[in-house]
Amino acid sequence: MCMQLSKYLESNNLLTPNQFGYRRNLSTEDAIVKLVEDAKHALNQKKHTAVVFLVLSKVFDTDQHEILLEYLGILKLSPSAVSLI
Repeated sequence: MCMQLSKYLESNNLLTPNQFGYRRNLSTEDAIVKLVEDAKHALNQKKHTAVVFLVLSKVFDTDQHEILLEYLGILKLSPSAVSLI
């Protein structure tokens, strides 16, 4: 099921290019490399650069099932697929 959902999201371009987690052939190392490259590019352009790191691990401990189900509907997943999740 996870592979089917990932394939659906990728093939329909529903993921931002900046989504590194839970994607095939992308890792946290790729995210760090992109961050550093973007920062270097901005500095070379004499632009201001700021980075904010947020720890969101506890946010998934809350009861947000309705929001998740609504988002899955926005992604146009079939009701039967959503019910499996």
